[in-house]
Amino acid sequence: MFARFFKPKWQHKDAKVRLQGLSALGADAPELIQLAQSDPDTSVRLEAIGRLSHMPTLLQLAEGTNELAERARQRMMLLATTDGQYDDKLLAHFEWLEQQPELLSSIARDPKRLLELRKRAIPTIDDQALLYSIAYEDESRDIQALAASLLSDLDQLQTLEKRHGKNNKRLRQFVKDRVAEHESAQAILQALESCCAEVEALGNSGRWEQDKTQLLVLKQRWKQFADIPVSLTERFNAAEADFKQRLQAHENQAASLRPMREQFVQLLEQAKHWHRQVREQPEYVAIDELDQFLKTAPQQWQNLPTLPPEQQTPLNQSWQEELDSIQQVRHSLEKDFNALSELTQILKQTDQLLHSSQGLHASKITTLQSTWTSAARPHVLRARVSELEQQFHHLIGQLNARLVREAKQREELKADFEQQIHHLEQALEQEHYSQAIELHHTLQHQLKGATVLSTHDAKPIRDRLQAMYPLIRELEDWRNWGTNQAREHLIESAEHLQLTELDPQERAKRIKALRNEWRNLAALNPNQPQRQWREFDRKVTAAYEPSKQHFAEQARLRQEHLSQREALCAELEQLNQTTDWTHPDWKALQKQIVQLRQRWKDSGTVSHKDWQPINARFNAAMEALDTHLETERKRNWNERLALIAQAEALVESNDLAQATETAKQLQTQWHITVPARQGEEQRLWKQFRAPIDALFERLKTERQAERSELQQSIDTKVSLCEQFEALVQTSEEAWSSVGARQQQLYADLQAIRNLPKSVHTKLESRWQAAEKALQKRAQQVAQLQQWKQLEQIAANQVVNEDASDSIRQQGELICLDLEILLGLQTPQAYHKQRMNYQIGRMSESMLSRKDSRQVEPQAFKLFKQWYRLMLDQTAYTEQQPRIQAAIHALKTQQGLIPPENVRPDPASQG
Repeated sequence: MFARFFKPKWQHKDAKVRLQGLSALGADAPELIQLAQSDPDTSVRLEAIGRLSHMPTLLQLAEGTNELAERARQRMMLLATTDGQYDDKLLAHFEWLEQQPELLSSIARDPKRLLELRKRAIPTIDDQALLYSIAYEDESRDIQALAASLLSDLDQLQTLEKRHGKNNKRLRQFVKDRVAEHESAQAILQALESCCAEVEALGNSGRWEQDKTQLLVLKQRWKQFADIPVSLTERFNAAEADFKQRLQAHENQAASLRPMREQFVQLLEQAKHWHRQVREQPEYVAIDELDQFLKTAPQQWQNLPTLPPEQQTPLNQSWQEELDSIQQVRHSLEKDFNALSELTQILKQTDQLLHSSQGLHASKITTLQSTWTSAARPHVLRARVSELEQQFHHLIGQLNARLVREAKQREELKADFEQQIHHLEQALEQEHYSQAIELHHTLQHQLKGATVLSTHDAKPIRDRLQAMYPLIRELEDWRNWGTNQAREHLIESAEHLQLTELDPQERAKRIKALRNEWRNLAALNPNQPQRQWREFDRKVTAAYEPSKQHFAEQARLRQEHLSQREALCAELEQLNQTTDWTHPDWKALQKQIVQLRQRWKDSGTVSHKDWQPINARFNAAMEALDTHLETERKRNWNERLALIAQAEALVESNDLAQATETAKQLQTQWHITVPARQGEEQRLWKQFRAPIDALFERLKTERQAERSELQQSIDTKVSLCEQFEALVQTSEEAWSSVGARQQQLYADLQAIRNLPKSVHTKLESRWQAAEKALQKRAQQVAQLQQWKQLEQIAANQVVNEDASDSIRQQGELICLDLEILLGLQTPQAYHKQRMNYQIGRMSESMLSRKDSRQVEPQAFKLFKQWYRLMLDQTAYTEQQPRIQAAIHALKTQQGLIPPENVRPDPASQG
């Protein structure tokens, strides 16, 4: 109803009046924002924009291209440039500042501007000189460290460290880290360049196999680096490609020339062998063989195909040196070799005489000794002469011993013949004719083989045996008749055997025994009747037939076994021919070879005459396969030796994490294509595992230390949270120390870093919850302290019976203010007064546009004002209940006492 009487100037219809009313509005007032955004008069909007400091609105207005947008941009530039009081607002709208590089540079240089705004502005500066100037001259340690962190010149950083390092730990540590990073980068760069240089040098020394292994090591070392410059990567790859190309050319040439070179090397090895022998053991040299080699070898060398000059020239030089050395030694030892040859010939004659089957005579030994004594002796090869002398005297000693032994044997043999002839005569006298016949034949045979007996010694024995011969002949005729009867018995046994069921082996055994008995009879009486022999042979042949069939079946099986083994050999040979040895499946190949070998073992027997050829064929086929397997085994072995070298190199690495990852990669590269012996494989595996196990153990130790340190940090942070939570229980009397303790705990908490994200989040939530509880407790303590202060003021209240009406009216206004402020009912007698008071307050509010007030501070201010009034007793009695009701309502709102059903005043809600 009264609003039209109190309408402010900024709402006037006249634009000029509105312009005058702008001076009464605050720079961030909603009314000023509304005028700047939507006033129908452009001049009003321009003036409003010129007074406005509300950044979101200015940013919105500055987006156009008209006069208003330009004025908004000018206003923003003015606010940002001339006065730092709006820095907090500029910070909230920093995206606009990012479009003003010169303004950002100005703010960054100005130490009077808001620190947080300067921190945001400095990272946007690209001018290194400006950054250095700010870091050098600014007094703020944070600004020094931030500006220094954006500098790239190491000399400038070191200069800053000398200027501010004593007082700015952050700056000092940052410069130290940058220097360390620079040195580390330089070291890595040097290592990369060294690696490139080593790859470029590969193949220059001619040690191609060693360089192949070294390339693998260098590539593994190269992979350990990160962020490698493109130029060095290209250099490394180019060097690697060049080496591989030269290596391939070398290997192709070596493969094509290897067969020819092997022929030269083989001849050269023979020459070296002869050279070593004539130089180190000339006395054992076979002169004829040496001369034959010197005669034929040069021609063989000339007939070989010629190699390229770089290979042929050193071979020719070595060959000629070896031949010249052999010829030189051969000529110097010519006479000695002839003398040795003569002595060696005498030794051969002596050895032949020693092993002669004829009787030995002393004259022959004497002749040999005389020849040995008169033979010439070498002058240089005395060691060989000494050995030959020992051999000769040893042989002479053996000859003399044989001469004595044969003399003794002759005497013993003559005595033995005498005794046996005596036994023969006794057998004849006693009519033991079979014994006499056998003994006579034995003596004749022994006499023929008695070479140690001379003709003179053998003649009496031969004469006595010859004299007994007519009688022995007659006795043999009688014995023939007896052997015929025995043969008939053998024929009957063969016939019986033909009708008997027997095992084939046993049957063959018995038939063999019958034939042996027949032969024994034939030995006793060679003149056997042919009729008996034919009948015996027919019957034993018939009896042998079952065994013959059995053995034929066995022969057939052996032939089948032979065919199986031949098929196995053919399969092995086919496997060797059809396998692609450039890319074989080694595991499948080994498995197949093992299966074929087992089939060979499981195959049956073959005949004796077939075994040796088929076994030789099998061994040859297996050796052909083993040649490829052995080549791959050596290649794979060397490859794993290279992995071992890389693993051992990791042990001393400072970058444990990278070394561990490399070790894991090495383990995945450990592949066995063709294994060596089990013991060798175990030793190689242990050698490979030893450095890796040491590395993992070192990693385990460091991680345990890190976990221990991390757990200590977690425990410390938990303890700080517990101490912070305990602050809530601090008594009101000791509450003054809570702020300092809170700051100290927060600083200690911030000093703990590098915690796991989950733990950090959990503890931060716990800290924030405790912080809210502490804020609530602080608010409660502040409220209690305010109430205590109010109680003290109330206790000192003075009642003045002479108080004026104005004091009474002040008290009533205070009561009305409290009741309006707290939404309480006013006594009926004061309703009209309250309405008039609210109307007056409404007009003031419309003029000042300050409708919102903080309840608690204003209420306490009114309470204190009332208690300080010196009211009379009547006024005190009327107003004191109203004050107590207001106190009760405020405490209820603060939660200090349980809320009650206090009915609000309808007028206050209108």
